[in-house]
Parts: sequence; C-alpha cells; structure tokens
Amino acid sequence: MPPLYGRAFSAERRKRFRPHLETPAPFLFSETYMLRVTIELVPLGIESRARIIATGTIVNTGTGTPASGDYCVELRDAAGRRWKSGHVEGFPRKRLLAWDLLYRALEKTVGNRN
Repeated sequence: MPPLYGRAFSAERRKRFRPHLETPAPFLFSETYMLRVTIELVPLGIESRARIIATGTIVNTGTGTPASGDYCVELRDAAGRRWKSGHVEGFPRKRLLAWDLLYRALEKTVGNRN
C-alpha cells in the first residue's frame, strides 16, 4: 500500500485530504505513514450534529530502527491552527500499542496539565 502523503500525490490532492493545512509540514511529503487523531464533539450523541474540535498527527520520521521509532507530532485546534508540536524519539513500537504512542505524544507536546 503506498503512503498517504507519498511523492506521487499532487499538491491539490494533498490539500483535499488535509484542507486545514495550507502549507503542510515538510515531513508529510516523505515516504512515511502517519496516525491521525480526531476529537469530535457529538451533542446528545446525535452523529449528524458532530463537529471536529481538534486534530493531531503523529508521523513516522523514518529515522528509527525496526524496533524503535522516531515520530513528529502536531496538534491543531478546530480552525486548523497549529497548537503544539514536538517529537517522540525511541518509541518501542514492537512492544507497545498505538495508544502508548499517543500518550507519549501528548506527554511531550502538552505535558502534565493537572
């Protein structure tokens, strides 16, 4: 399966997939895969009224090893404005789950807010 943001995608096609990014970060154009986290507000559980209030991307930089990955993290608000960004390095991807990667990404970018 080809990468979502591989070199084969034109700028117009990338914009269609990520319309809130006027100028996507350079690491999105390399041959990498990413995780997208979307937070929706669903009033009274009515799906038709759901709206996205935040998004995040976790992108494999391709600089890790098969057992340990390095990732760039970017968090955006409802308007698509960058809120926080950072890096997760040395993540043991064969031992831990995607939820653990998300936890570490939030810990690195947002920190402890309690």
